[in-house]
Amino acid sequence: MKKKHLCLILFLSYCYQSYAQSKHTLFLNTGYAFNDDIELKESLIRKSKGYSIDLGFTYRFFTRKQFSSEIGFSGKTIFATGSLLANTFHATTFRITAPLKFTYLLPRTNFAFTSGFIFQNNVDFTEFDFRLRDKYAWRVNYLLEVRYALNQQINLTLAWHSNLRNIPNPYFINDPKMAIVIGVTKAIYFNKKKNKKP
Repeated sequence: MKKKHLCLILFLSYCYQSYAQSKHTLFLNTGYAFNDDIELKESLIRKSKGYSIDLGFTYRFFTRKQFSSEIGFSGKTIFATGSLLANTFHATTFRITAPLKFTYLLPRTNFAFTSGFIFQNNVDFTEFDFRLRDKYAWRVNYLLEVRYALNQQINLTLAWHSNLRNIPNPYFINDPKMAIVIGVTKAIYFNKKKNKKP
C-alpha cells in the first residue's frame, strides 16, 4: 500500500472519530461594550459604550482529551450610545459573527478555559450586500473565556473580547473596541437512529 493511501485512510478515520465526538451548541450572550478615548474630527467622544445581544451556534470539529476546538455562526445586535460635543447619539447595529474557539477542560473540575478569535463584518449589510467594501470592512476580536459546566449540556460563560485590527475610530462608534460578556450555552446531541428490522 502506498504511503499516500495509508495517510488518506488515517485522515478519514481521524475525521470520523472527530465527527462522532462532535456536538452542536446553541449560545446566548449579552455584554457591556466600551471604548477607551476615541476621537472623531478631532473631538473627543465621551461615554462611548454599548450593550449587545448575541445568538448563534457552534460546531465542535475536534476533540482530543482535554482539548477541543469549535467554529460558529451568530447574529449580534449592539445598542450603542455616546456624546460628541453637546450632542448625544444612539445607534443600533446588527453584525454577523464567526467565532473560532480553542478550549481546554480543566481536569477533575467543571471549569474550562477558552481562547480564540471572532470574525465579523465591521459595517452594516445593506440589501444583503456581502462585498468587502474596503480593508476595514471586517474586524477580528480576540476572545478569552471561562466556562462553568452546570451539567453535561449547559455551561455558563464569562468572556472578554478585544479588537485586534488597527481600525479608524469611526468604526468603533457603533461597535466599541472591548466588551465584557456573560452567557449560557446548551449542547444539542444528534443521535443517528438505526433502522430496526421487523
